Amino acid sequence: HKGCAMNKVLLIVGVLLIAGLGYLHYDSQLQLLSARQEVAGLRQLVSQLEVQVTDLDKKVKALEGSSVEGIVREANGAILEGWQSLVDTVEQEIKRARESIQRPAGSKSSPPQDPNLVSPAPAPSDSEAI
Repeated sequence: HKGCAMNKVLLIVGVLLIAGLGYLHYDSQLQLLSARQEVAGLRQLVSQLEVQVTDLDKKVKALEGSSVEGIVREANGAILEGWQSLVDTVEQEIKRARESIQRPAGSKSSPPQDPNLVSPAPAPSDSEAI
């Protein structure tokens, strides 16, 4: 009977060990499922946040264009371009004036004409006036 009792004890210990391992496996599977669900939820949240960030970036860019600072920046750019154009024109006119001053006094060549200007019509001669 001692051997039979020992076998029963071993059988009970084996069954309890298998039941304990089964429970640990079941518990770890529940934790894994919970972690996977949490990761899926976080991924969805990240996707939503990325969409919101993209929308906010678009709004910020739109506001930069219409803000006082953006308008001032654009106006400054336009003023600088206009000023540079004016300076370039004045430099060209100064250069033309120097060239006409430096021409010899006896030279009968006409001063350089601006190609954008239309030359005046020749005056009618006396024979055409009759």
